[in-house]
Order: sequence, then structure tokens, then C-alpha cells
Amino acid sequence: MKKEMKKVLMITLTTLMLVGCTEKEVTKVFELTGEDAGLTYTYVETIKAVKDVVMHEKIVSTLVFEDQTTEEIEIFKEILEAEVACPYGVLDADGFQTVGCSKFIDVEYTFDEATSTFVITENLRYKDAAKAKEDVVSVEAGGSYSNDEYYSIEMFEKDFLDAGYTIIE
Repeated sequence: MKKEMKKVLMITLTTLMLVGCTEKEVTKVFELTGEDAGLTYTYVETIKAVKDVVMHEKIVSTLVFEDQTTEEIEIFKEILEAEVACPYGVLDADGFQTVGCSKFIDVEYTFDEATSTFVITENLRYKDAAKAKEDVVSVEAGGSYSNDEYYSIEMFEKDFLDAGYTIIE
């Protein structure tokens, strides 16, 4: 009897491992380019999902400023520094972005002075947020979470296509 139970247990564990290994990861990449008063931009959004549930989103924004003054660029850098320090946060009573920082978004940027180009990278970790039973964006910044809530790849695709993005991968 013990041998049979052990055999059943081993078969069950093997089946579970195989099922876990066969979860297919889907990656979709969307792009939007354009121009706006003295600004050329490209946004590339990479979405990774497993079983239709989005696990990770990476946004790479390339912004090329054409006619901005040094002061305007410095102000934009200050805004980005606040975003790096407190991703997707909201302003507190004193006007500082220290309230409602996301624990699940990492923001970094580079600036090429010669070409006035900013490259901003945002990594949104939906999988980590789901494990913590929280939304990627904090409640203070407008996020909300419920145990049955998840983001589907189809939802992202529809939103991006509606916003004018094209699928590049």
C-alpha cells in the first residue's frame, strides 16, 4: 500500500511539474511614434503574459527635444528625478512627490545633452504586485486591487491599438 501511494504521489508531482513548465509566455511589443510642438517621441511597450495574465510591462520612451531652453530641460530632469525616487507617486501637501510611491514600478532615465534626448525606462511588475495582493499603482495614486482582478494581454492590446500604437512583435 505504501509503495502504491508513493507511486501515485510521484506521478502527481511529475504531472504538476510538467503543467507548470508548459505555461506559455506570450510577449507582445507595441510602438507609437509622433511629433508634438518641438518634441519627437517614440514609445515602445513590451508586455509579457502567462496564460493571458500580464506579468510584466516595460515602457521605453525616447523623447527628443528640439527647441527647449536649458531651464526647461532642467525642470524636466527634476520631474524625472522625482519619478525615479517615487514612481507614480502623487504630490503631498508641500508639493513634493513623496506620497503613494509604487513598490512595483522601477523608473530610470538617461539624457544625451548633445542631442537633447531623454530615454526613460519604466518596469511595471504586475506579478509581484499580484503576489502582494496590491495594485501596481498605489491606492493613493489611483490604483485599486481586488483578489479577482488581473490584467489580460487582450485588454492591453485593445487599449494600445485604440491609442494608435502598432504591433511590432
